[in-house]
Amino acid sequence: MESNVAIGYVHNALVHAAFTNSLVGLVRHENAITIPRWSTANISGARNEVVRAFLETDLEWLFMVDTDTVFTPDTIARLMKNEKEIVGGLIHIDGNTKYPSMFFRQPDREDGTPEYEVMTDYIHKSCMRVDATGAACLLVHRTVFENIQRWLPNPAAQWFQELQVGNTLCSEDVVFCMRAESLDYEIFVDTSVNVGHIKVRVI
Repeated sequence: MESNVAIGYVHNALVHAAFTNSLVGLVRHENAITIPRWSTANISGARNEVVRAFLETDLEWLFMVDTDTVFTPDTIARLMKNEKEIVGGLIHIDGNTKYPSMFFRQPDREDGTPEYEVMTDYIHKSCMRVDATGAACLLVHRTVFENIQRWLPNPAAQWFQELQVGNTLCSEDVVFCMRAESLDYEIFVDTSVNVGHIKVRVI
C-alpha cells in the first residue's frame, strides 16, 4: 500500500537505539519515506529544511518526530483518525507527568509578551484543543505549510523560528503554532497517543 505521509526528523548524527527501533517499526507500518536532516544548535533551520524537502514531494502529510522519543508503530495511524490538520501525541517534558507538552495561551503582558501555561488538567484518551504543543510528535497537513509559506515568504524562517516576542524568547515549535493559529488553524493533542521522552544524562 502506497503511503501518503513522510516522516521527518532532525538529528546530530548519533541517535538512541530506542528511537531507531521505534522509527523502523513506524516506517514498516506506514510504508513511509523518511526525511532526515542533520542539525547543529540551529534546530529551527533543520526543521525548515525538512518541511522544504517534504513540500517537494506530492505527499499530503508530514509527521515530525524528535530523536529523543519512543513511540508505537501505529502512532501515525492513530493520529490520522482524528482528522485534524495539526495534531500531536502526548509527551511529558523530560518524562515528568506534571508537565505535558500542551499549552494554552493566557492574556499577553502589557509589552506584548505572550504568556503560555501548561495544561495540567487535560482529559485522558481525548483529542484536545490546545494553543501550542511541541514538534516532537506532530502530524501536519501540507496545506498548513503551504499557507504559512504564502503568508511569510521568507525562505530562512518560514515555519519554525526561535523568535523574541516582547521579553520572551519563544521556541521554534511554539512559534510554528502561533503562525498556524494566525491563519485560523486549530491545534490538537491526542492524549491517547502516548510518546516516551528519552532522558539521557551525562556526568
